[in-house]
Amino acid sequence: MEARPALSSSGRLYQGAEVVAVIRDSLADLAGLQVGSTVIAVNGQPVTSGDALVRLVQTRSPGERLAFTYLPKDGSEPRTVTVTLGSIAS
Repeated sequence: MEARPALSSSGRLYQGAEVVAVIRDSLADLAGLQVGSTVIAVNGQPVTSGDALVRLVQTRSPGERLAFTYLPKDGSEPRTVTVTLGSIAS
């Protein structure tokens, strides 16, 4: 994820982390995130960079529910999806 400003269809400028890859059938994919979307908040906390997004998620535990607010790649208004974190199989 890369930090970048994003403009919505109403002309509002948002700061966030651009989605540069989505793994098929991942939580991001199932939630509707696409390459080019911009994550702007997690649980209401602003996302200012890719590193900030990673930190916000890494501090949570599997099973926790997080609300991701993102600007779709088409620039329409922000959407929020709630996902339950899983764990990485080793």
